[in-house]
Amino acid sequence: MRGGACLAALSLADYQRQIRMKTAVLFEAACRVGALVAGYPQVHIDACAAFGLHLGIAYQMYDDFVDLLQDDAKAGKTLGTDAASGKLTLPMLLERDRRQVDILAELRQGRPAREAISAETWRECFRMLDAEVASAEQALTAIEGSPSPFYLLRLTGFLRQAAAKLAPTA
Repeated sequence: MRGGACLAALSLADYQRQIRMKTAVLFEAACRVGALVAGYPQVHIDACAAFGLHLGIAYQMYDDFVDLLQDDAKAGKTLGTDAASGKLTLPMLLERDRRQVDILAELRQGRPAREAISAETWRECFRMLDAEVASAEQALTAIEGSPSPFYLLRLTGFLRQAAAKLAPTA
């Protein structure tokens, strides 16, 4: 989805579909296969798969935030590639819709994401990430008492901590 016409047409639903197909289904499959190979019953397999789907969505959101908010040295990878390649991520999409601006152009011109994207938009982004993490955790209530939630909840705890360190203060 590159180019002005495509970017203008990208909706929140498009973004959600993209991250579901890009990252979330990979996490879902990993969790499903893990429970399946371990010999758990279908209810357990389904709970783990649902957990993985929501965790994958949350992780992709987090990765998108890292691309805009962290510096290359801390991230251990080259950042800013989404904006440079014309890829709209959640913060850019929400800010574009909120202010009706070409947010990609602002970022490409060197305006820092912490300034180009409003505090209100960042709050909404982190709220959406937190909602996905909560949905992942909720999916595990069907298998309370088994060992799986103990281990899987460590992943959501790690993601919550990493996101909290990244969240802009304002």
